Amino acid sequence: MDALFTDDSLIASLAAEYRKSPFPTDVLAFAYDDEKDLAGEIVISLDTARRQALERREPLAHELILLGIHGLLHIKGQGDETRRDWCMMRIKEFEMLVKVL
Repeated sequence: MDALFTDDSLIASLAAEYRKSPFPTDVLAFAYDDEKDLAGEIVISLDTARRQALERREPLAHELILLGIHGLLHIKGQGDETRRDWCMMRIKEFEMLVKVL
């Protein structure tokens, strides 16, 4: 598992290429085809993470942990495109966050 911390410019470029959305996002996750291990890459925009942390009045470290969990859940196969999947993602994020903190 690899993690890359970057800026809005690079993550917007990756989002345009892989999600067909030319806008910056907070986190992107890329799963590798490896049935034995949890493998993939998580890309997090530090620019967006800082803005979100300020909006939530939370430390940047907490936002980065949450984004890492979010990316990990995507690598494990959890989606968030539908309302149901989005709600399930939030529940799983909370469960994992409680274990981490």
